[in-house]
Amino acid sequence: GQPVPAASVEFTSGAEPDTRAPKVVATNPFSGAAAVPVNSTVTLEIDDAIDPTTINGSTFLVRENVTNQGLAGEYSLSADARQLEFMADPPPAVGTSHSVFFSHRGMEDLVGQRLTGSDFSFTTSSQQDLLAPQVLGVSPSNGLTGVAINVRVVIDFNEPVQSLSIGQVSLAGTGPIPVSRGLSRSNRRLTLIPSAALAPSTAYTVTIVGVS
Repeated sequence: GQPVPAASVEFTSGAEPDTRAPKVVATNPFSGAAAVPVNSTVTLEIDDAIDPTTINGSTFLVRENVTNQGLAGEYSLSADARQLEFMADPPPAVGTSHSVFFSHRGMEDLVGQRLTGSDFSFTTSSQQDLLAPQVLGVSPSNGLTGVAINVRVVIDFNEPVQSLSIGQVSLAGTGPIPVSRGLSRSNRRLTLIPSAALAPSTAYTVTIVGVS
């Protein structure tokens, strides 16, 4: 008979109904990744907000493939409910294949539409990763002149980086330049492609920040 303490929440409506099922647009690790450090988080980036009450070990399962046992751990959801992380506790077995299952398993958006996407697998490394990634090189190189106005900027890292962490890497001239970002070479190479040709005889700066 004890009363629930008074509480309130606030939200702002959009302009139209949501009629499209949410979809996973990026994952960490990427599908087929090898030598994944055992202290990595398994992360899903989703194109719509997810209902936190639908997240559990049945709807988002990380399984060790040798034993077919699901891993225990903790789930966390970002403030905008679009980035979901799982941290295994205890850490997963070393040098072992794991599968991640989430598609059509019961996670839903705020109007009850089920999460879609492609389930995936990865293989763990024999050790933890305790060192931050380093930039090996950038093209065009620092101080280069006469660069073509249709250039692509390429950044190489010494280890795979999270696809969810590259959004702050930017290109700017007299102002910010819209770019598309893509990872290749097993998430060790980031390429920035400007949406239009650059202005001639103009200095540009590549800023690398936020990558993990």
